[in-house]
Amino acid sequence: MLEDKRLDKDVPIPLYFQLEKLILEEIDNGNYPVGSMIPTEMELSQMFGISRTTVRQAISDLVREEHLYRIKSKGTFVAHPKLVQGFIQSIQSFDDDVRSTGRTPSTEVLDLKLVELEPEVAQLLELPAGTKAIYLYRKRFADDEPIVRVETYLPYEACSFILGHDFNRESLYQVLSKRDDTRVTHVTPGKIVDKGIQDANNMGAAMAPAAYDTIQAHFRDTGRRPSDYDLIVTGDLGSLGKEILLDLFHRDGIEFKNLEDCGVLIYDAQTQDVHCGGSGCGCSAAVLTGFLLNGMREGRWKKILFCGTGALLSPTSTMQGESIPGICHAVAISTQKGG
Repeated sequence: MLEDKRLDKDVPIPLYFQLEKLILEEIDNGNYPVGSMIPTEMELSQMFGISRTTVRQAISDLVREEHLYRIKSKGTFVAHPKLVQGFIQSIQSFDDDVRSTGRTPSTEVLDLKLVELEPEVAQLLELPAGTKAIYLYRKRFADDEPIVRVETYLPYEACSFILGHDFNRESLYQVLSKRDDTRVTHVTPGKIVDKGIQDANNMGAAMAPAAYDTIQAHFRDTGRRPSDYDLIVTGDLGSLGKEILLDLFHRDGIEFKNLEDCGVLIYDAQTQDVHCGGSGCGCSAAVLTGFLLNGMREGRWKKILFCGTGALLSPTSTMQGESIPGICHAVAISTQKGG
């Protein structure tokens, strides 16, 4: 139970984040079943020797993430888990997720055509404007109930073969996975995680909790472990963010011997004065396409978990002293059939 737990006040991990983690562990362990009330803010404050403000931030985060819910004048209670979490998408993730709820999935293709990328789309894909691409627009259903519409752009030069497929009946990821070379076997979309970091010069610390959340979800939903991959690579945490991520998993009893970060890999820290390393989406793009994928084709690695990281901030939010939310999406890449 929570009263037997302790917070570590000697590490740079925010206390409210540590408290969130402890509460989630107790829920997962069954000590607080669905519908049960957790200790009050006052009780948690006294239990851990922290301020009620710190406790309130932890509880508010868990309510926002729908792990808990509040009833006015009564307390805070454990919520039902969502039916479809959407954390992990394997080759047939949408179908599998829908079937797991006892419903029947289906797809309707609304559009499939060759286009030239508009500037705003090209920028998101980091391709030149006017590049030929395949546009696929689908509506996904569960028991004939519309669930989501999905727009997909794929580079024509690499993916022209998909134009001969019927995506009313076939999975896009199945079609792509049949190709030789590297293939995406699993995708774990992340969620926004905001742990109150306000220093724009410390974005590695802001993004590390998001990377932890996504990688943890990937392991939980796939049943995989760090040792199942030759490399696990984060986007641009830098050396400090990487150490925070390692420490978060160390607290779970999980040790990584194969964790790297693109912001660290992109420079030679021994000969270049780069402090914590590189930052920005260019780190991920350059290291993945120029180093990691080539290494997989050459046989150096067969399975990589690539975890792109991002910090959601602007000059205005920084000047206003707002916190910096983080996000991380993970993609499992393999050169082995079956992933």
